[in-house]
Amino acid sequence: MKFKFLLLLLLPLFSIGQDYPLLNAEERAYLYHIVKKSPILDQNFGRFFEYQGPGILHKNGEIHYDSIEEMIISNPENLLIRSEEIAKSPVGLIAEAANKMAIWELNKALIENRKKEEDQSLHLVQEYKEFEAYLFPKLPDNAFKEKTGQFVLQPKFDNVFNPSLSLDDKIAMLESLRYLDQQDILISLNAISYATNVYVEKRSFEIFKSLGGRTDYYINVLVAAGDGSNTSGLLNEREKDEKGR
Repeated sequence: MKFKFLLLLLLPLFSIGQDYPLLNAEERAYLYHIVKKSPILDQNFGRFFEYQGPGILHKNGEIHYDSIEEMIISNPENLLIRSEEIAKSPVGLIAEAANKMAIWELNKALIENRKKEEDQSLHLVQEYKEFEAYLFPKLPDNAFKEKTGQFVLQPKFDNVFNPSLSLDDKIAMLESLRYLDQQDILISLNAISYATNVYVEKRSFEIFKSLGGRTDYYINVLVAAGDGSNTSGLLNEREKDEKGR
C-alpha cells in the first residue's frame, strides 16, 4: 500500500515544541522506521535518530528494520531521538513524517479493532473510538440498529473498515448487506473517506507538534493512493527480504 500526500503549510512559524506529550515507545520505534525507510526524511534528519541496540541484518547485509522496530518497542532505551534538532528541520519534512505516522496509527487501530477485546491495545482502542466519532455521524441511518436502548452498527458493517480491502472489495461487501440501498452505500463510502481524512489531519498535527513543529496554518489532504510516494513497507505490509519476497 502506498500513499501520496499533499501537505499545504502556509505562513509557518517554527520553534522547538516542549509543551506537547512525548511519543510512546511504539510511536518512537515506528518514527525511526519511517524516517530510515524514506530517503528524503533520512537524508535530512535521519542522523538525529541514534539506535544503540544490536544490529539486525538480512542475509544480504541490509538492515532489517522490521526486527529493529520490534527491538525498540521492547527496549525503548535503545533509541535516542534528538527532538530539538528535528525541530530545526523544514516544517514540510516534519509534517510528512507526522502524516505517515498518523496513517500508520489509523491502520493499526482499524486492524486492532478486529481482534478479540482482551487482546486489544488500550492506546489503539482509544484511537479507533476517535475515528468512530468522526465516522458515525456521517453514516446512513440504515447502518445502525437499536440494541438495549442504544444505536449500534448493524452486523458485519464494521468488516468494511478492514484497511486491507480495496475499494472494489468495500463496495462488494456493502452491496452484500441487505439493509443498505445504493444511496446508503455511497453515503457510507463518503463517510469512511471523510473520517479518514479528518482523523489523519488532526492526528498528524498532534504528532507534528510533538516533533517540534510550529505553524499558523496547517492543512493535510490525502490526495491519492497508489504510486510515487515511497511508502512501501511503512504500513501493514512486510519488508521484502533479500530475494524480493
